[in-house]
Amino acid sequence: MTNEVKIATDKLLSLYMFKGIQPSEISEAIHNSEYTSISMRKNRDCLVLEATFIDEDGTKISTKYLYCTDGYLNSVSQKIQGSSYKTQWTRKAALKEAAQKIINLLDPSRRQDFILTLPKEIQAMLSTHLRLVA
Repeated sequence: MTNEVKIATDKLLSLYMFKGIQPSEISEAIHNSEYTSISMRKNRDCLVLEATFIDEDGTKISTKYLYCTDGYLNSVSQKIQGSSYKTQWTRKAALKEAAQKIINLLDPSRRQDFILTLPKEIQAMLSTHLRLVA
């Protein structure tokens, strides 16, 4: 295994195992003077946490964190001033990108075997690639 593949694999494993910043960690930020509000609500099976702060330019920034029942951070969205929320990060896209990087680094003859070692959740994200390789 090349060093580049090892680094990419370590990144994928870390991302897959790490739950992301947790609501309790975010709620601690309310003690910082920049934060004006932090709220949580349950939306079906998900927890939505919204944190709002004023940056050094006086701009109001709201960040929305979405957690589902497994406790993993699933997405982060942000809005500035009165704009709509825009997705900044999703767990699914990050996992897919990390797995795809490894696939691209591997010799084509080893890709299918690698994909089959991944958790089913990640395999499903790569289903298009599986069909192309099969």
